[in-house]
Amino acid sequence: NIRKRSANFDVRQHEFREEFRKIGPFMYTCEDPYEQLDVYHERIASMEKEMATLLDSAGLFEVNVPDFKQIKQCRKEIILLKTLWDMVYIVRTSVDDWKTTPWLAINVEQMDMDCKKFSKDIRTLDKEMRAWDTYSGVESTVKNMLTSLHAVAELQNPAIRDRHWHQLMQATGVRFSMDESTTLA
Repeated sequence: NIRKRSANFDVRQHEFREEFRKIGPFMYTCEDPYEQLDVYHERIASMEKEMATLLDSAGLFEVNVPDFKQIKQCRKEIILLKTLWDMVYIVRTSVDDWKTTPWLAINVEQMDMDCKKFSKDIRTLDKEMRAWDTYSGVESTVKNMLTSLHAVAELQNPAIRDRHWHQLMQATGVRFSMDESTTLA
């Protein structure tokens, strides 16, 4: 009976693993990552409880059962996903805050230092995350912001004249006016 329950659980854990690998938080465009992570945390906890009961029964009757590595891998990845999404939110909120900064008040050096710190923090995350879209997304957000900040530093040069701004508007196809209400966005 224990072997049968063990085989049944083994099949269910493999199916769960396949489903888990397709959840939204693996994608950078996910709208509600923490809600989805909570749901899957509960499901993993439930399966871990069932697995513990099964392992206890198998131990009592000295029945060999599989290691159930799929559930353990899901647990590891959900922890990594939570850490990664914490980093994503730190980067997103910082960038969103910077975008509201008035043009004349932009401190490129401080933003550049913050971006380099974000980049360093992202690189220190678990290497397993690097294949995930969420990791690539946050990494490219930081890289794009660093590139943009270099352009902003050049555009803040007092030697920039109105004709230069008009050339920039023509080249980018974007119309804007440079006044006190102009922000980084």
